[in-house]
Amino acid sequence: AVQMLVVCHVCPTRSRLAGSARTLEFAASMCSVTRTEAEQKEFKGVDRWTSKELQFWICGHADGRLSFAAPFFANLNGKKMAIEWSGDVDKRMEAAGGTRQDALELF
Repeated sequence: AVQMLVVCHVCPTRSRLAGSARTLEFAASMCSVTRTEAEQKEFKGVDRWTSKELQFWICGHADGRLSFAAPFFANLNGKKMAIEWSGDVDKRMEAAGGTRQDALELF
């Protein structure tokens, strides 16, 4: 990983105020880029969810109204759910006692 150190000089005099403000803006922009990169690195997309994470999401979806169906999706992870055919989601939801509307909401 590449790391960079930036040393900024800020002068408190009135005649150097504009330059100091630009320096501080530059330093702040460098910090925000680094923060954005860190947040993106930590992001875990749906396609990388485990089976347990998928079930947890189903339990929390629609204020928990569809939690009864989570066990019927236990053999899927996020990637498999992302490519699951809508008809198969319908069948799983029907087996769980849900409706087609529930399946569409989940899909």
